[in-house]
Amino acid sequence: MASSFYSNSGTASSTTASVTASKTAAETAATNAAASATAAASSATAAEQHKNTITSLTAATGAAGSNASFNSSTGVLTVPRGNTGAAGPTGATGSTGPAGATGAAGPQGPTGSQGATGPQGATGPAGPTGATGADSTVAGPTGPQGSTGLTGATGATGPQGATGPQGPQGETGAQGPQGAAGSGSGDLLASNNLSDVASAATARTNLGLGTAATTAATAYATAAQGALAGTAVQPNDSPSFGSITVSGNVDGRDIAADGTKLDGIEAAADVTDAANVTASGALMDSEVTNLAQVKAFDSSDYATAAQGTLATNALPKAGGTMTGDIVFNSGQTFDGVDVSALNTTATSANTTANAALPKSGGAMTGAITTNSTFDGRDVATDGTKLDGIEAGADVTDATNVTAAGALMDSELASVASVKAINQGLATTDSPTFASPNVTGEFKAASYNETYAALSGTSPAVNCHNGNSFSLVLSGNTTFTFSNPPASGTAYSFSIEIIQDSGGSGYSVTWPSSVDFPSATAPTLTAAANAKDVFVFNTRDGGTNWYGFTAGQALG
Repeated sequence: MASSFYSNSGTASSTTASVTASKTAAETAATNAAASATAAASSATAAEQHKNTITSLTAATGAAGSNASFNSSTGVLTVPRGNTGAAGPTGATGSTGPAGATGAAGPQGPTGSQGATGPQGATGPAGPTGATGADSTVAGPTGPQGSTGLTGATGATGPQGATGPQGPQGETGAQGPQGAAGSGSGDLLASNNLSDVASAATARTNLGLGTAATTAATAYATAAQGALAGTAVQPNDSPSFGSITVSGNVDGRDIAADGTKLDGIEAAADVTDAANVTASGALMDSEVTNLAQVKAFDSSDYATAAQGTLATNALPKAGGTMTGDIVFNSGQTFDGVDVSALNTTATSANTTANAALPKSGGAMTGAITTNSTFDGRDVATDGTKLDGIEAGADVTDATNVTAAGALMDSELASVASVKAINQGLATTDSPTFASPNVTGEFKAASYNETYAALSGTSPAVNCHNGNSFSLVLSGNTTFTFSNPPASGTAYSFSIEIIQDSGGSGYSVTWPSSVDFPSATAPTLTAAANAKDVFVFNTRDGGTNWYGFTAGQALG
């Protein structure tokens, strides 16, 4: 049977010619559009390449679509523009080509293969043995045949045949003709030197010129610096130069003068180096045996011209032996004494100097009475004190000290412990001990426990710090117990767990060594500010802790 895709030969020829003409017109329009796009891309490329060196723009009348040109010596970008005519009327849309016929349906897929034959049905039971005939040699009739096994399943259907190919797409109608040239009203005219651009800034942006079009020529590199500003030295560069001659200063310094001064200084000169200073002839501290005295010299310490040419000829202030006579003028004294009068006047209360006690000492023949002291001591007061001391008194004699009622070292079991006591031990005192150990029965009217507040979500209960603790929960918390007493000493403590004010219902994880009744840890009260109190006890150094609930949901 013939397919409906085919038509009579006359109609097919007419349609083919129309489609071919439309196709040719469309290809021509596409070629023209591609040429215009290429020209626009070329102009854009030229503008992009020179956008950093363009100093001005100019327009000239030229053929539409010609490329822009750039004069690198003047920095001028010339954009030729032809007079744009008014847009012509849009050509009529070509007729749509006929839709291609639907392809023929694909062939039917092959029939699936026959399923495999089912297994043979089981043999039916043997029929009963027929009654024995008159002739015992004749066998009874055969039992009925067993039922036939089930038929195997039908094989799967074969796949659908592929759809036939799509008919060809009808060709697009030809492009309408270009409109006639317009008057140019509202277009960009060369004679206006770009003044008819609605926004010069937007035009510069669209051309990719940035700020180059409005930047002064002085902002760019000169011919001496290089063809492009990129070759000039920029701030923070580290250039390498040959010899440089400077007619002024550099950073306020005359480089030539500084260099001349440096030439006169030896290499690695160090005026603080001891070897250099010593080599220059200086007297070093290490060469002076009495440095402190030398530094303390004063002009008043030197001998005067009257004392002698050298200080060694002067009489020291500490005294000495005079090798010559000392002559005083009349009326002058020596240490307040008129020496010249000593020859005739005795300096003692006795009639003559012969009755005076010599300075070298001697025997006094009478009592001495004084209203002052001897050798700085009040002899009368010292004598009264001596009268009250027994003869042969010895305060270092053990017998004497013991008899006086003193507690002797030999009477103490631990002298060091007694000497180490640094607080009162009277019944009215309140001494503090680090770890008292009472071996006998301890009985107190009352006693106090140390309280410590815990914080954080990983608190450690330090058994050295007290027996009463508390914690305001700030999150789900894990406890650790540390520093319990050694095994054999019992220790217990209580802890108050307080929920936060928001009633967050935080939970607590106890150490694995804690055993609660029925091996079940209590559930905390979740209400805001709820208080739960627990007690813990150990007697094996913290290997096992026994925990108990003292109270929950307390106010």
